[in-house]
Amino acid sequence: ASEPAARREVVPPATALYVGKIGEGTDDAFFRHLLVACGKLRKWERVKGAGGKLAHFGFCEYEDPESVQCAVDVLNGLNVEGSSIVVKPSDKTEAYLLYYMEERERHLAARSAAGSADDGAEGV
Repeated sequence: ASEPAARREVVPPATALYVGKIGEGTDDAFFRHLLVACGKLRKWERVKGAGGKLAHFGFCEYEDPESVQCAVDVLNGLNVEGSSIVVKPSDKTEAYLLYYMEERERHLAARSAAGSADDGAEGV
């Protein structure tokens, strides 16, 4: 009898990012534009301090993991108006990105192997 396939733990989707070191003079609409350029932005909330003054950080969420990864790769360390911004995934988002990338690689490898098997059958 064959053994059942090992169960893989499913990681719930998480797409939250911390965005920090935003320059004091950086316009919020401009910053939203940067975030949207990376993908499907679901939510952007720049924290407001006393008196409604915009803080130097905020939080955003994207619709999909590709957008999250793009934002981290493109925006983290980007110099915006003299400030090198920080874009970091939450712990849950980081776990989900790792899970997503592993699943994607596994799926591509399986599809590639199936394609190789099909290629071998064509000569028969």
